[in-house]
Order: sequence, then C-alpha cells, then structure tokens
Amino acid sequence: MVIDRLAIPPINTFSLLRAGGTATRTIPGLKGAAVRGFLLNWILYMALMILLNYGFYRGIHVPLRSWLPLAMPEWFLWMAVVTLWFAQIGVLLITAVFSIRLSVKLMIFWHGSLVTRVIRWFRPEFTSPGTLQQLPSLFRDLGKEVAIAIGLLFVGLIPVIGAPTVFLIGSHLQGKSIVDPYEGALAEVEGKPEPVNDLPARFFLGWAQMLLAIIPLFGWLLLPVANIYQVIGFAYLQEAERHENRERTSNEIPEESAAVDGAGESVKDENPVT
Repeated sequence: MVIDRLAIPPINTFSLLRAGGTATRTIPGLKGAAVRGFLLNWILYMALMILLNYGFYRGIHVPLRSWLPLAMPEWFLWMAVVTLWFAQIGVLLITAVFSIRLSVKLMIFWHGSLVTRVIRWFRPEFTSPGTLQQLPSLFRDLGKEVAIAIGLLFVGLIPVIGAPTVFLIGSHLQGKSIVDPYEGALAEVEGKPEPVNDLPARFFLGWAQMLLAIIPLFGWLLLPVANIYQVIGFAYLQEAERHENRERTSNEIPEESAAVDGAGESVKDENPVT
C-alpha cells in the first residue's frame, strides 16, 4: 500500500476536523463505522442531556421558584431569581460535559475500533488490545466521570463565575477525550506514549465542543459528530507524522550507507595495494 505524502498541519480544533474528514474519505470502511458510532453516541448523549436537565428543572428549579416569593422580600426576589437561572445555566453546562463524556466512555470500544482502523491504514501489522482487557479501565473511568460531575455541580452553582469555570474545566476534559482513545490504543501495545499534558493545548482542542454543548438542539446535534471526527483526526495526524518520520529515516539510511561506501572507495584509491 502506497500512502501519499502528507503535509502535517499544527494540531488544533479545525485541523482535527479537517483531518477527520480526510481520514473518512481515504480509509475504506471508516466513514460507515463513524456514522454508526455517531448515531449511537448521539442517542446516548441526548437521552442523558434531556433526563438530567429535566430532572433538575422539575425537581429543584420549579419548587424553588414557587418557594422564593414566600420566603424573601420583594426587593430581593429579582436577585434570587437571576441567581437561580445562573444556576440552571451552570447545570446545563455540567450535564453537557457529563453527558458527552459518559456517552464517550460508554462508546470506548467503538472509538477504539475507529482509531485502530486509522492506525492500521498506516501500519497494517498493528494489533489492537482485546475488549476484555479494556473493561477494568472502563468501569474505573465511569466512576471518575460521576465524581467529576458531582464536583462540577457544586462549582456550577457558584453565581456568575460558576458557569465560566465549568466551561474551562469542560474544555480541558473534552480535549482529553479527543486524545485518550489514541493514547489508550498505543499504551496496550507499545507502552504509554508521550501524552498531551499541556493544559492550554487540551483546552484549545476541546473548547469548540463545549461551545456546541451550550447551544440547544443544533449544538447538541453537532457535538457527537465533532467529537468522533476530532478523535479520528487526532489519530490520523499522529500516525501521518509517524509515517513521515519513518519514510524520512528509511531514506536517510541508504544515503548514509552510500556515503560510507564512497569514503571507503576513496581510501582504497589513496592507498593502492602494491
């Protein structure tokens, strides 16, 4: 299989989306698998979003709205209502983060298969870890997601600064969800790769997904698509860079060998056998 030479762009939100589109057009079977993954991811995500937001609105927001006029003076009521709506926005962000991350974690095997397809396009000999090997990490990660959601709930209820703080944390977590499937696939086979630990880098990879998360309906529809395309795009760019490095190294070795052979011939010419 001959792979065309690729220009590797800097990794950012938009380059990952473009790379994901290139990968789905180039790699046989990847587009169909990505569409099936998107539909399943979207169903899980929407179900969680609707359930959690409706539960908070009916169980907490509405009772508090009914109780506030009875418990507070009229001059203070407007501030309490504004604070309550800020809390509702914070909960919307929290449920968006929790829902997409939980749906992604539940889709870990599907995302892993998509990433494996990308890796095998560049390295046909690559073997992916078995499903049973990933089960312990799946349950561990689900527990972490629940703990993170509970922590963000308290942060999001802080008036004014709660929602922006949740947005920043969520952007970082979404950036992490983009790189984790690729790093996880390599960790089982090659050992843990060099991680993308830079906090600003993680934030700038995930901010677009968080922006979509706070746009009702339209954003919620596009978010799982963006997530899958960026997961695929990250794996594609990483493997493309590795492929370029291997090609460069393989081309340099013959040149070095030729240079050594040429030097040897020169020595022989300068010291003829008598």
